[in-house]
Amino acid sequence: MRRMEGRTKFSVIAIAAVVTIMAALFAYSGSLSPVSASPVYIQNFTPLNTTQPKAFPNFQRGNPMGPQMNQWQKPGITVGQTITITSTEGRFRVFGSGGTNGTASGTLTFTVTGKLVQGYTLSITSGSFTVDGTTYNITSGSAQMGLFAQAITGQGTTKPTGQFMLRAQAHGDFSGISSAVVSLDFSNGTTEYAITLTGSIQG
Repeated sequence: MRRMEGRTKFSVIAIAAVVTIMAALFAYSGSLSPVSASPVYIQNFTPLNTTQPKAFPNFQRGNPMGPQMNQWQKPGITVGQTITITSTEGRFRVFGSGGTNGTASGTLTFTVTGKLVQGYTLSITSGSFTVDGTTYNITSGSAQMGLFAQAITGQGTTKPTGQFMLRAQAHGDFSGISSAVVSLDFSNGTTEYAITLTGSIQG
């Protein structure tokens, strides 16, 4: 009987302690609110500036030399306009093993004969180049130039007898004063030369 009484007293005390703890927890939790428990950084959050940078399609950015005209801007090429390339330095190489190398020079003048959707047609109206000690005068030739006037490709004949293919690449375009590199594959019937001329453009 005494053991039963002791167990009953212990149970009553334990239940009373649990009830007291639960009451305290309910009282404490009632004082909290979702707003006060929210982190401060969420309440004060400000979105980043999402404004898109202004686009300037006619300029290149990030160039240490400053803004440059966009390489895709159309130049002001007109029918009848002449484009002259005058070399300031040049080299030649004879095709084939054991070929010689040396200096070369030249001047080429193109005339714009037509304007099409995809570019321009040209004639090689005058010019000459000196290679391996001989000067060859251009007697005829035709060429074409892209819409943005950055490259010219063509072919022609010379006197003394010879024929050539050429490609000219502008550092900019051929519409005005600039510079260019001209590569020619030239044959005089007995010897074939690879000629490279670097020069100025007068458009």
